Amino acid sequence: MPYARVNGVSLYYEEAGRGRPLVLAHGFSATARMWEGQVAAFRDRYRVITYDARGQGRSEVPADPAAYAQPIMVEDLHELIAHLDLNRPVVCGLSMGGNVVLNLALAHPETVEGVVACGTGAGSEDPGAWAVTIQGWIELLEGPGIEAFAEMYLADPILADYADRSPAAREFLWSAITSNTAQGLALGLRGVIGKRPTIYSLRDRLVRLALPAAIVVGDRDRWCTQVSAFLAATIPGAELVEIADSGHMANLEQPEQFNRALSRFLERLEGAAA
Repeated sequence: MPYARVNGVSLYYEEAGRGRPLVLAHGFSATARMWEGQVAAFRDRYRVITYDARGQGRSEVPADPAAYAQPIMVEDLHELIAHLDLNRPVVCGLSMGGNVVLNLALAHPETVEGVVACGTGAGSEDPGAWAVTIQGWIELLEGPGIEAFAEMYLADPILADYADRSPAAREFLWSAITSNTAQGLALGLRGVIGKRPTIYSLRDRLVRLALPAAIVVGDRDRWCTQVSAFLAATIPGAELVEIADSGHMANLEQPEQFNRALSRFLERLEGAAA
């Protein structure tokens, strides 16, 4: 299995296809497996890279709480791009991954050609309530454990939109979530998800972002619809794409719509470069 030693940690990654590079960053606990449909759809035209974030999936789980912070995860991706010798990839992330690719674009705009932030900014509307939610998740992980967390997480309306569509959908998410360790997820919640800045606090940096950007959100994503509209209105030239009949996991819930939106963005960049 391919691993890259970057930023003091071993990250599991996969790549498929050839062509211009496209890097996909997964949401919290979902692992790189959540992108299987996009890998299949884009590998004929692009070099598609997926990876498991530190502390999750098949990647290393550092025991030190200080090893978990959003800037650290941004640097993980920055170094992975360098490690794989990717020439200005398009970076696309969902939820936790959306925050990572957006902040990579802000910190290292010269590294990427464009950014697609999907379902990004959970917790930005009400940080106090978000902190309570995160603490509850941590207590489940550090007490009953990973299966109790997965049971609760899949019952949340934000994921149930997808999980309740079929037994296969529920099994897919259950398998992805429980492939993590309780320790890794709890550390990630404490250091990354629970401490990252709100999207609104990034306003002064977002207005100066001179990169092509697309903001993708499910029309029923109660965590991210308002903040997605803010992102699209604040980043110069950013496009807002609303995925119909979708909650938070837009690429899984409506893969055809999602893939069309991503394809349009990629083709727009190719046209600009021609």
